[in-house]
Amino acid sequence: MRSNVSLPRNVISDVRVDFLQLRSVSSDSCNDVSQQRSVTSDVRNDGAQQRTTTSVVRKQPSASGNY
Repeated sequence: MRSNVSLPRNVISDVRVDFLQLRSVSSDSCNDVSQQRSVTSDVRNDGAQQRTTTSVVRKQPSASGNY
């Protein structure tokens, strides 16, 4: 068991390195807010297309003859 005690220390050192990477990612995410807004606007425009796909899925069981 004493040999396994050295493993968490290496994990903690890796986690500290990842915090620096998370900070850089958070700065990138702040820059991507405008891109996320454009994606949400595209999803709102695709609402009509999603409604047509749901109507097609409802028509498929009757066409297959299972119902």
